[in-house]
Amino acid sequence: MTYLTFLAIYLLLSVAYLATMNRRPYPLSWLVKAAPILLLAIFALGEAGGMLRWLLAAALLFCAGGDIALEWDRDRLFVLGLALFLVGHLFYVASFLLEPAWAGRPVWVIPLVLLTAGLIARRLWPNLGKLRGPVVAYIIVIVAMACSAVLLEGGSWLVIIGALTFMASDTLIALDKFHRPIPGAHYYIMISYYLAQALIVTGLLESL
Repeated sequence: MTYLTFLAIYLLLSVAYLATMNRRPYPLSWLVKAAPILLLAIFALGEAGGMLRWLLAAALLFCAGGDIALEWDRDRLFVLGLALFLVGHLFYVASFLLEPAWAGRPVWVIPLVLLTAGLIARRLWPNLGKLRGPVVAYIIVIVAMACSAVLLEGGSWLVIIGALTFMASDTLIALDKFHRPIPGAHYYIMISYYLAQALIVTGLLESL
């Protein structure tokens, strides 16, 4: 599959879910939601090599699992979805740190990520209740994912921007759920999420 063909199909699958979100739940909506990420996993298996192939595919498959859990029952399966995404981020961290580098990398991004995460955690903390443990664990792991993206040797800015966009998407989820409802939040969340995943995969494959 050429990159342009993949991109066109990915865009169509993403738009298909975005266009039908207001009709949820409907039969197989969980599959429609996860389909773009499953496509990315297939593309990664075909285009990446060595250990990166399996780490990247695993990251995407766990994220797809998180998508399915949250689409199936967002409230009852929230912690399961969170856990699946957490594992997905750990595989991303492993992917980024296969060959880490400090020299020449924009390490100034790291303190900005840490500061932002701290401010978000502080804002959410009073409303987390029994979910404090899972949410804090998730914040720590997604921060590790974003910081490790900065250290990817030969990595493009696409990976860094993708990781930061992923953080932004998850921040919207957290603020909408634990702070105050955001009008149209789910659209912003999913657009930024699909964009983030595509940027990370594209940037990683460019770094090969």
